Amino acid sequence: MAEASKNHQNHRSSGKSNTPPNAEPIKLGDVPALDDQTLDKLFNWLHTIDDVRIAGHQNKLPRWVYVVALLLIFF
Repeated sequence: MAEASKNHQNHRSSGKSNTPPNAEPIKLGDVPALDDQTLDKLFNWLHTIDDVRIAGHQNKLPRWVYVVALLLIFF
């Protein structure tokens, strides 16, 4: 039993990466760019203030506040 543990090799410590050998890194030119119309729609959506009442209190914050709060919680 002791001999078997001596012969056991740890595959994680081999120093090899998990990426396939033919994988190439993503280049900046390969990422699709956002056009002005898409960005305008995104910013309009983020600046929208929803008409919501919680326990009688009216929402006065835009959506981007909640998005930033969620990002702070997750990261």
